[in-house]
Amino acid sequence: MTASARRRSPSAPLAPGRALPAAVALLLSALGLMLAIFVIAGLLSIRKCDAQSACLSYGAGPIESNHFQGEFGRSSRTRLNGAFDQWYAYPISVRAYAVSSVAGEQAGERGVKVADGQQSRDVIPSIPATTKDRINVDWQLTAYFKLNTNLLRRFHEEIGLRFKAYEDRGWDLMLRQTLRKQLETSLASVTRRYNVADVWGDEPTLRAVERAVGSTLREQVNRALGGGYFCGPRFQAAARLCPDLEVRIKKPGIPRPVQVAFEQNRTSQILIATKQNEIKQRANEAQAIRRLRGQLTPQYVLLRAIENNKIDFWVLPNNANVTLPTRQTGG
Repeated sequence: MTASARRRSPSAPLAPGRALPAAVALLLSALGLMLAIFVIAGLLSIRKCDAQSACLSYGAGPIESNHFQGEFGRSSRTRLNGAFDQWYAYPISVRAYAVSSVAGEQAGERGVKVADGQQSRDVIPSIPATTKDRINVDWQLTAYFKLNTNLLRRFHEEIGLRFKAYEDRGWDLMLRQTLRKQLETSLASVTRRYNVADVWGDEPTLRAVERAVGSTLREQVNRALGGGYFCGPRFQAAARLCPDLEVRIKKPGIPRPVQVAFEQNRTSQILIATKQNEIKQRANEAQAIRRLRGQLTPQYVLLRAIENNKIDFWVLPNNANVTLPTRQTGG
């Protein structure tokens, strides 16, 4: 057999124990790594909305343009969103925005239920607003609302992306720069209708201020944002109605001199009322005495006079001549 015949054919199998060429081994390793990356990316791309959220999916792959893929609620199934696709979640439950000196102080007051972690508190402790009689009042309050999920995609593309409102920090920033400014405007327009004494001492008036601010706030914030994105806590997506926001106000903070004057005036009113009650009681007593005197018999009047030593009473025998002394009057 010649040397050329003994040389192995290129298509002949490798002998046992012989290694693959370096290029083939490198190619197989790269393919395996890519497969592992795609598997891990696929597992990480499994998405599902929780019970308190509504979610949006946008395609953003390396060979496709950004485009809207769909909206998913809490009843939707788990889905594979894609390795490069974007997933955004927004709250659908009742949210609270508080301007208060104490964190969480007003969440859940008077029938409005807010879950833990769903209250945003502003960095300012109060909002100043002037009353009809030009008294500066500090207001601490909480606004309760829901996001209008019927306009969720539009809200995300026009507002959410700008503030990154799908993240907690971005959500709070969005509220401070939109809801708070309109809250200040709403308070200013409503409180100038009332005197400070009305909002300070009259509970029904304070509730009327709450309702007026909630209604004005919904109109102004949605007008400023360019859509009806914020509704009241009673909002239901199926109803297609956007009720007013609900506002809860603490007792207004008025200047100390004004408060002292109110307290003094209240004390004075109490004293006047007490004196009037005393006078009325004495008048009733005098009237009762007069009525009683009108009902007395002559015999009872004579008996009371004898008891009070106003009449001398003598017991005399029959057929006896007796001389009675008379009382001497000073003269």
